[in-house]
Amino acid sequence: MNHGTEEHDDTPEAHHDTVPDPFANAAVLDAHSLRGLAHPLRMRVYQLLQKTPATGKIVAERLGVSSASASYHLRQLETHGFIREDPALGTSRERWWRAAHSGFRLPESLDTEAPELTTALRHTVAAGWTERLGAAVNEWSAQPEGWREAQLMSDRTL
Repeated sequence: MNHGTEEHDDTPEAHHDTVPDPFANAAVLDAHSLRGLAHPLRMRVYQLLQKTPATGKIVAERLGVSSASASYHLRQLETHGFIREDPALGTSRERWWRAAHSGFRLPESLDTEAPELTTALRHTVAAGWTERLGAAVNEWSAQPEGWREAQLMSDRTL
């Protein structure tokens, strides 16, 4: 009996069309493509290009590496399908790059197929988290008082 109220289905299946899939445009790694990301600098390049397109020169400047190093890692990311050239932004003299996917998925099977590489990639991802958290901590005291009061840092886990 309804009594004038609508029934509401809260099952995950009912919301399938309304909740975006965070992995909808993610690259699914395999043992070969995993080699393309399992390098700390390459991961930083990839993460930069996920935020905004850039040239090799811009990548080198933002990450504090040589142009030769940036170019090498850009070629490796392109070879493995993680980035693509954006001809709409480039000219005959400069190539602009952008991420080809909005992230990646690491299938469980790779833990068996390539355990050293999956561990290296996870360490690289965790190092990025640590770097971003460290930057946030460095900026903490410069935040306005209201923001500092609203933030919490503790040695406890939730």
